[in-house]
Amino acid sequence: WRLNDTLLTDYMYMGALEFESVSQSDSGVYECYNIDNSLVYSANTLTVFQPIRFISPLSYDVSIGQDFQIFCVASGYPELAYSWSMSGVPIGTSSMSLSILNVSVSDIGEYSCLISNECE
Repeated sequence: WRLNDTLLTDYMYMGALEFESVSQSDSGVYECYNIDNSLVYSANTLTVFQPIRFISPLSYDVSIGQDFQIFCVASGYPELAYSWSMSGVPIGTSSMSLSILNVSVSDIGEYSCLISNECE
């Protein structure tokens, strides 16, 4: 067996490829060759998805008149998509940060960041 043209020796069992667990680094093109490496019996692509994992919490105290920026930091694969809401109402931004200039009373509320990817 080869993964992205690299010979694999640790995962073989009687010609079969077996994993106890997988990680994102196991993603790639797997090819099964005959004993003299001259014939490909099969080629398959494996993509390992990683669920979203939050890295930083969202908790801020801001004074009226200040500028502030909220970051919603997470990791995952495939690429993450971000959406924000304030007190349950969607806000038109799709990045990992939300900026509010010159905070006013109307900005007081609970801000939520929703993160999604194809794995969820």
